[in-house]
Amino acid sequence: MSFIPTLRYSYLQGSYWFSFSVSYCFVSVFLLANGYTNSEIGIVFAIGGLVAAVLQPLIGNRIDEYGRITMRRVIMIGSIFIMMSAALLCIFSKKQFLLGILFTLITIGLQTIMPFVNAICMECLNRGISVNFGLARGIGSVTYAIASYLIGKLISLYSEGILPYCIIVAFVIVYISAFYFTYHSLQKYSKFKQDADHRGNRASLPSDSEKIPFFSKYPKYLIFLFGVCFIFITHNIINTYLFQICQNLGGGAEEYGTASSICAAIELPTMMLFSQMILRVRSYRLVQISAAFFAIKALMHLFAFNIFGIFLAQLPQILGFALFIPASTFYTNEIMERKDGAKGQTYLISANTTGCVIGSSLGGVILDRFGINAMLFVAFISGLLGLLLFIVGTQKQKAY
Repeated sequence: MSFIPTLRYSYLQGSYWFSFSVSYCFVSVFLLANGYTNSEIGIVFAIGGLVAAVLQPLIGNRIDEYGRITMRRVIMIGSIFIMMSAALLCIFSKKQFLLGILFTLITIGLQTIMPFVNAICMECLNRGISVNFGLARGIGSVTYAIASYLIGKLISLYSEGILPYCIIVAFVIVYISAFYFTYHSLQKYSKFKQDADHRGNRASLPSDSEKIPFFSKYPKYLIFLFGVCFIFITHNIINTYLFQICQNLGGGAEEYGTASSICAAIELPTMMLFSQMILRVRSYRLVQISAAFFAIKALMHLFAFNIFGIFLAQLPQILGFALFIPASTFYTNEIMERKDGAKGQTYLISANTTGCVIGSSLGGVILDRFGINAMLFVAFISGLLGLLLFIVGTQKQKAY
């Protein structure tokens, strides 16, 4: 009966990534239409991501899935915060300066809750509740693709002004999904019983291993995190400025939406089959393969000469981002003690977010000063550096 927990978790992943597409991917379209430059758009993403990168580990350190501060509640509170910011966008739609501030707040909320959407699955597995992370995350990619296509069409038919209303609707769904996702309701599907003694053991005196600083216990993981940062510089330069890349080749919001939907849709096979892949190939090797495809994707964008070339350049996503997300999540969970799992996942997403911050800000500046090709060349070099750091910084077994 493991399909029921997977189905429930798929609702959460699907609603979050649908909302991510609505709230993040079309920000450039909205802000460009309201007079913002590429550099200013980069600043919006960078500040939002930087604050989120600070908040993620701070919140992760306070998470207690047996106490009051739970991952589910963090997602619910973040959803309310985003809905309130989007509601203010509807009210102050003519105030140009406020638009950037409000989209910065939305980015903070969106990025902050991301690691906890993933870590909930790892907590389920640690409790003996069987959840197929790859399938659920693949559903997230499908909903992302659907949202990208639909919002691109809606903006073409109406205007970018519809975006704040779509964000509110999307995060109402996220809130509902998180509200109804409880471990208690899934405990009957657990392979072992979570009893009072198990919970009580969490309050016992710390062991010697608990006194060791996190990165002293997992020294190579820090190198791996730098690699994550570099590949997400690559990833975010392309994703943040894909609309401008399409414009440069004669496209618009609809072509951008189509490219984004292709990119997300082809993630599904990899994520659905990940549970079989991880049985045959070690997670550390899978993250190395994924880094190579991030660099290949950047290279294909660099040499794309028309919109069809941009559509074709989305194909490496199938073994790039689509492979990295489940592989890195499992890799982090595999090399760490259970009590360090939530912290490890938040560091992973913080490195992701830091790469997004640098990619957003650097990409916008390079785009304004040197053009599309220079920006994509930097993305390619960053992807190569990420691959090198993955080769050096991944390990085959636990570090303790």
